[in-house]
Parts: sequence; C-alpha cells; structure tokens
Amino acid sequence: MNNRFIAIVSLIAAAALIRLLPQHIPNFAPMGAMALFAGVYISNRYLALSIPLLALLFSDILIQMIGGVGFYGTGMIVVYACTALFSILGFAISKRTNIVSVAGVSIIGSILFFLITNCVWVYSNTFYPHNWQGIIDSYMFAIPFFKNSVAGDLFYSSVLFGGYYLLRINVPSLKQQEVKV
Repeated sequence: MNNRFIAIVSLIAAAALIRLLPQHIPNFAPMGAMALFAGVYISNRYLALSIPLLALLFSDILIQMIGGVGFYGTGMIVVYACTALFSILGFAISKRTNIVSVAGVSIIGSILFFLITNCVWVYSNTFYPHNWQGIIDSYMFAIPFFKNSVAGDLFYSSVLFGGYYLLRINVPSLKQQEVKV
C-alpha cells in the first residue's frame, strides 16, 4: 500500500463520514463525488468500484444505527448501482482529468442518478401509482432533490479533486509524478 492509495482512500472515507453530520441539506451528499474520484484515481477497477460502495454501506449502517433512517428498502440496490455508475464515469475521464471533465461527468452522473432512481422508486414502493402518471409525479416531486444532488456532486467533486491536488503539491511523498493505484 502506498501513500497515494492511503490518501485517496482517506479522502473517500472522510467524504462518507460527512453523511453523518446532522442538519444537512437533503440529497446534498458526497456519494457520487467519492465514487467518481475513485474511478479516476484508482486504476484497479474492482477497488475503484468496491471502495466507494463499502464506504457508502458503512455510512448507511452508521446512519441506521444513529438515527434509524439509513436504508430505504430494496430500492437502495439501485442507489448503490447508480453510485457505481459514477465510478464507471470516472474510468472514462481518468486519462484526461480536468475541471471541465470532472464537472461534466458529475452533472451527467447526477442526471443518470435522477432518471434511474426516480423511475425505480415508482415500482419499488406504493407511494406513486404504477403508471405513467406515477413516473411523472415521481420526477416532478424529485426536482428540488435533483437540484441539491447536482450541487452536492459538483461541490464534493471540487472538494475531493481539489483537496487531492493540494495534497499532491504539498506533501513530499505525493509530489512525484502521478502513478495510478
């Protein structure tokens, strides 16, 4: 295990722990950003997918233990799959990571997460009717959460990617030419 890998995993763990803070804005969360970050900087695809998912699972367990609201039923499988999708988007930009590519795939990931999870919520619970109107209602009621998701993904991506950049230029053992872990 090298210092870069430890720094990357530590940033992902810190992002996951942010979910435990009380009084946060709904859906303004670091999950997509930490998965994107892993997809860009962890070259082992298995680890790039599994580390953010394990961090998400761990934080969900802690949230469940603390407040009793960490899991939302079988629809959470889709949330985890969409989180993994952020890592896959990270794979796509890992060779050309810059502000524009990170912001672009953050937004794309947010849109995909919104489209996939809201369609699935219609069929995984009884809150919405299981028809076109239910799907439309699900998307309409989710728009405020979508705005928060986009803002959270962009904010936490800038924190993770920017934080790692600052670490690389200020920590001697991370200053060497970037080598993917």
